[in-house]
Amino acid sequence: MPLQSSKNRQLDGVRQENEEVEVVNQGIDENQVPEADVPPVTIESKQALQRKAQAKKEQQKKAIVEMDFVGTTYPGITVSAVTRDHLKVEHFEPRNEQTSAEFVAEEVEKCVICHSVENEQNEELIDCQGLMNGASRRMNCKSRFHQTCMINYNHGGFMFQYSARPECQNKLLCPLHSCVECSIVHKKQAAYVGAIVECLVCLRGFHTECVPVGAKMITVDIPSFERGFKLDMMVCPSHASLKSTGSNISVCYDCDEKDGVLIKCSTCLRSFHEACRETKQLDGQALDSTRCCFCLCADTVKVDTPVIARWRGNTFYLAITRDWKEYPKSQRSSATKFKTLGYTVVEWKKEGSKSILPISDICKLTTTNVKAAAKEVAEEWQEALNEQANNLPPVVYKEVLRTGQTSRYLNGKPPKTDERVEEVGICSCTGPNRCTTDDCIYFAMNNECPPECGRDGRICKNRNVSDKNLHPHIERRETLDKGFGVFATKPIQRGEFLSEYVGEIIDKAEKARRWDVIIKSSDFEVNIFMMDLKNGLTVDAARYGNISRYINHSCDPNCEVDITHIFVREEKNHKWYEERAYIKAARPIAEGDEITFNYDFDTNMKTVCYCEAENCTGVIGAADRRQRARKRQKAPKNAVQPTTSSASKRRIERTEEEQPVQKKSRTERTAPIAPNLLHSNRARPTAATPIEPRTVFAAPPPAPAPEVATVSPMAPRPQRRSQIRALEVRSRPVITGNIEYFDVFPYHSFPVC
Repeated sequence: MPLQSSKNRQLDGVRQENEEVEVVNQGIDENQVPEADVPPVTIESKQALQRKAQAKKEQQKKAIVEMDFVGTTYPGITVSAVTRDHLKVEHFEPRNEQTSAEFVAEEVEKCVICHSVENEQNEELIDCQGLMNGASRRMNCKSRFHQTCMINYNHGGFMFQYSARPECQNKLLCPLHSCVECSIVHKKQAAYVGAIVECLVCLRGFHTECVPVGAKMITVDIPSFERGFKLDMMVCPSHASLKSTGSNISVCYDCDEKDGVLIKCSTCLRSFHEACRETKQLDGQALDSTRCCFCLCADTVKVDTPVIARWRGNTFYLAITRDWKEYPKSQRSSATKFKTLGYTVVEWKKEGSKSILPISDICKLTTTNVKAAAKEVAEEWQEALNEQANNLPPVVYKEVLRTGQTSRYLNGKPPKTDERVEEVGICSCTGPNRCTTDDCIYFAMNNECPPECGRDGRICKNRNVSDKNLHPHIERRETLDKGFGVFATKPIQRGEFLSEYVGEIIDKAEKARRWDVIIKSSDFEVNIFMMDLKNGLTVDAARYGNISRYINHSCDPNCEVDITHIFVREEKNHKWYEERAYIKAARPIAEGDEITFNYDFDTNMKTVCYCEAENCTGVIGAADRRQRARKRQKAPKNAVQPTTSSASKRRIERTEEEQPVQKKSRTERTAPIAPNLLHSNRARPTAATPIEPRTVFAAPPPAPAPEVATVSPMAPRPQRRSQIRALEVRSRPVITGNIEYFDVFPYHSFPVC
């Protein structure tokens, strides 16, 4: 007998109920009025249920995006990683590489954070919109959570509100879809890109290239699922029970000072000052006074990282953490701790030999250690940091949420700030290049021609933005380390129109709101696409745009930003225009060249530049403006200064006393200074703190930001990138301290106590 589907069985049940109702009704008098009508039974299709569920998720996401952005108190006030109660492990041994587990039905219906169905706010549970990591087939994540619970969960710098916004992932995701290591170092875009390995025990995940040393990789079978379903997971090192096995370093790990009261960590080799601890509160409680922040917050060290490692009790040397596969095969059988949870392989930098150490006997080498090192070893240590800095997060190739051919207002209604122009009629321009010289009154006023100029067989070449033109010889491509970029497919001549800078036109209030999110996000990879117009309006291509949003910055750009005005409506004897920004070629561009322009930051942001031009300043925006200012100061007093008048105010006026104005094509006109451009080239890695995100922490005043952007812009190009990357190695800011005590230890070793 063939099996019935669940839908057929449901239909049969409905038919049977209807038949029973009909039989009962046969004995009822026709004149008798039934007490109540039986409501019709409706059956929703699977597709309808899915659409309804998707609509509900979109409503939940919209509500979270529109609410006030809370920001984070991490690392000043933070929480521990939450255990996974909804996944029950059958049995696990520290050296096992395979185990089985089951999803607990009762726990799956609870919040993964508070482990309850209801919270104090009586909020509805939200389904995670991510896919299960490490699964042998695509499967939805099992996590469910309350909105408030997830907003308050900030372990490892996780920010639920930020991931839900279009500026980040535009999804409601649990922490299992964000790499803890990348999030801690403020790579909040790359944190969600690439394969992630989940911890079997807690809500932590790491990129495959960010898996911490001391972790135990494990394959998990799920027997209740179909045959062959497996999960590639790990047990992170925070679940290893380890204690310090010897003496501690005799200086504070954070500030490198040995003065004051030093506290020896009871679970690792670090020593610290109470005042140097960034974290002040964990899980709502005061910190354990005997443990350092690294151990309390379960911070990690990646493979191929320079570390200070203990050698036989009381001596410390420079070493590099390595993968288990690099440990000599001939020694594996006798190594009792090989591939054991909480242990790692280290390669001694000087000798090249390898040892197995507990992770409590190593600590990450920092730039502060290098600055404090003796000259004999400082170069070697810096080289080790440079090598480690090449282990970069995945390149982020991020698509715009919505595409369009021209800019649009966020609320659909233009403000009453348009420019009014007296009626001048259709221009008298002729020839193949109509309306491209100052003889055209609209061109001379920096306005595009009205629609009638291009009618009745006339060809108008002064309506590029109005006609939504896009240069046919440009295309988007992936770059090696800057995300997407735009390139020329054929030669482009100087002055040619490339594209309108398309985005949402927002007012001051919305701009301030979006900037607030950027500041509080603490994201070094934040995508900023704001270009200021006049009258308090801004074009933002973060959520809506065209190919122009992918154009990267350069200190020696081949394109520039210009301003024009497009016709929007006509009232009586006046034409009304709106301001628009567009990109044009500043010089001839060869086939295959990348299209670039100068972002000209007008903020205190210190975003590292990777344009690799000969005149690269190393920093986007501020440094470039200072360099131009210095050149103007050095110029002779009688030198002709470049024009700085606004394009919107430039107007050609002729009188009888003036000499005839020479006709100029648009390519020969002096371009105005680019508008205030607040636009980040998706440069990777964005090493500097964009807008001092630490100012939003509720904890006591933290340590100053790392000196990432202080690298000399005059450093040779091959070295500057490695130097900048090396300065990123430190996951948290440190305070520069006394360096004299290192001078007496020239042979890689550290003082102990």
